[in-house]
Parts: sequence; structure tokens; C-alpha cells
Amino acid sequence: MKKTLLFLFIISMAMELTAQIGGLSASKLGSFSVGVVPDKHIEFEPGFSYHQSKYYWDDNSDLQNIYSTSDSTRYVSAMNFRFTLGLWDKLEIGVSISPNLAISNWGARFVISQNNTMGFAAIGGVNIPLGNRVMDKRLRTNDDIANAGLGGVFSYNFSENFSTDFTAHYMYFLDETVDNEKGAAYLNMDLGYFLFNRNFQLISGLAYRNSRNDLGGFSVLTLNSGFTVETGKNFILAINFPIDLYGKHETKNTGFSFALTILLD
Repeated sequence: MKKTLLFLFIISMAMELTAQIGGLSASKLGSFSVGVVPDKHIEFEPGFSYHQSKYYWDDNSDLQNIYSTSDSTRYVSAMNFRFTLGLWDKLEIGVSISPNLAISNWGARFVISQNNTMGFAAIGGVNIPLGNRVMDKRLRTNDDIANAGLGGVFSYNFSENFSTDFTAHYMYFLDETVDNEKGAAYLNMDLGYFLFNRNFQLISGLAYRNSRNDLGGFSVLTLNSGFTVETGKNFILAINFPIDLYGKHETKNTGFSFALTILLD
């Protein structure tokens, strides 16, 4: 049983990087904003992430060692490329893809309502595994099955420099998984404050994920802390230092991520 749990922990940790709606632009760290890429413009974004873990939360949300020796640590790194096209100032469509073409994340966002203070948008997407691995069609893991989802985005500007974004969406698997997981719910909230003539934005936020399979409930709460740098006209740097705060049946990760967003006319 313990080996099965650890196997699923490792899979869930790897899927965390790719299981949400992808291919969409963002102005902060974990959540999407209402605004879309300008009409007939393209955003190109290379990014990479790095995570390490040596503990996991058990079914009582108590921390346990993943490995039998305390000096063992698991390291996970990933890279992806995003391409997002803006249409009609209210719609954007895009795709994120890994360098080894193992998975593609397709997404779309439509602005329902937006003014200088607040806005609402709808998002949807599908994540499609492409290959580059051996798959047992009788025992298909989460990595082997496409999932799709829908959700919403809310943005609010407290002032010219202080704003918040909130994203909620649900992803569901399009076929039966080996552990009978149906899907997962995601909640993300970021607060951002601009400094130095809006060239530098301090950001902090929370991300929550919840799912259930044959082994019970899985959940994790993550603190995202970082910043964006917007000193150039057509590019943005985003740096994040995520730390998992609390969970159940999940690994406790700490990490680092970097993304360079480039706007093409």
C-alpha cells in the first residue's frame, strides 16, 4: 500500500505542472487576469520550473519522509513554451507545449465584461498527451489520458498600482484512469503591487488543488511569492518561489520558476 501511495504521489507531483488550463497569458504568478493579448498580436513565452521534495502529507495531513533515509531528496525540473494569439480584443487562444512534445495544453479566454475597476472572463481548455513514452493501454495513468476543463476569472483594481486576480476552474479526465480519478478543482488568487513607475510588480498569492481517487482525497495549498519586471516595451520577466504549506496525500514541494513573456506585433 505504501509503495502504491508513493507511486501516485510522484505522478501527482509531475502532473501538477501540466494539469491546469494552459496556453493563456497572465499578468501575475498562479492566476490568470481578465485582460487578453491585444488583437492580432502573439505572445511567445519560454519558461522553466524546478521543484524539490523529501516529505509528503499522509491521509491525516501529517508530514512523513518520502524515503527511508533523511538525506534523500527528489528533484523535478521542467520546461515549456507558450504561444498565445489575441483576437478582437476580447478573445485569446493559445497552446503550451513541452520541449520533448510529451504533452500539449490548449486554452481559450473570452472577456465577458471589463472596465477600469473590474472584469470577468470565461476560460476553457484541453490537455492532450502526445507520446514519447511507453503506455500500457490496460492501466492508463493520469499522464496517458486527455483532460478538459472550464472556469472563470475575476480581476479587481484597488488602485492604479494595486490589483488582484482570482481564477477558479475544474479539469476532468476524458477517459477512465487506473486509480478512477475523475478530475481536479483549482483555485488561484494573486495580489500584485507595482513600484518604480510600474516597472516592477511584487506579487503574493495562494493556489489550491483538490481531487479524489480510489485512495481517497488529495489536496494541497501553495504559497506563490515573486515578482515581475516590465522595463522593456514588449517583454516581461516573471519569477516565482512556490512553497507548499498544507496538504493531504500529496508531496510537499518547494521550488522556483522563471518565464520570459515576449509580445510580437
